[in-house]
Amino acid sequence: MFWLTLTLNLLHLSAPAIASLPTTVLFQTTDGSSLENLAARVSSELLITSTSFPTLFTLDPTAKNPTLTGVVTFPNANALLGIGEIRPDVFAVVAAEINTTTLNATPGSAFIWTVDFTVSGTPKTTQAASIPQAGLANGLCALPGNPDVMLVADSVLGVAWGTFSRIPLAGGTVQQFETDLGLLDDFALDGEGRAWLATNPGSLTLIDPARNVELVVVNTTLNEPSSVAFGRVSGNVTTTFFVTTRGGQLAAVDTSGVMKLSAFEELAVFGLLGIPH
Repeated sequence: MFWLTLTLNLLHLSAPAIASLPTTVLFQTTDGSSLENLAARVSSELLITSTSFPTLFTLDPTAKNPTLTGVVTFPNANALLGIGEIRPDVFAVVAAEINTTTLNATPGSAFIWTVDFTVSGTPKTTQAASIPQAGLANGLCALPGNPDVMLVADSVLGVAWGTFSRIPLAGGTVQQFETDLGLLDDFALDGEGRAWLATNPGSLTLIDPARNVELVVVNTTLNEPSSVAFGRVSGNVTTTFFVTTRGGQLAAVDTSGVMKLSAFEELAVFGLLGIPH
């Protein structure tokens, strides 16, 4: 069986890098609103932002009929964008006034707020920083080792050519991955250091930076994926990740079939799936 698997892999080196993973749509907006970004809390609940509302929503993916529940609404804004955990159960989120036609922020309207869920009762919100020059502060994360410094990606002021790159913060060579798969958006790293990218118009891309190879494109029923985040149970990261879409979907994707594999095992499994490695 091992040699058969290896042979299948070699035969599929030139095949399209497309496969399917079990995908379940847990929630769909009914008013045409989009979902922009998400983060998983230690409690397993998800925090979700939308460019249609200045409200931070929560959703319990384990509920029988998951629904969005407003947590806090931010002033002087009509949209929320990037969100990321900066300390245990403390999150930073970008709020701004967005022109829905141009997708630019009104100058001076973008702010970073922190939302602290460690306090009892209503989460504590604090205006942490202003980003007056922001065009569209689409992504946000804390600097590793220094949670008081937040890295913000701007989709308007920056330039994106369908690429995914690894950039050393201390300087050095930029490692760029050629994808040519569509418009790339937010991404999440799994326990193997591989990156899962939201890819428009309706796919997910798996890239292994350590081996400098694109492993798989997961073809799904998603409508313009905008962000991905791995779920958490009792603080531990799971093999299920969640996807928000501009089409208003919140979906769960089971990645257990390609998680925690050695390089040799990846070669065999991807060969059986018909995915080039």
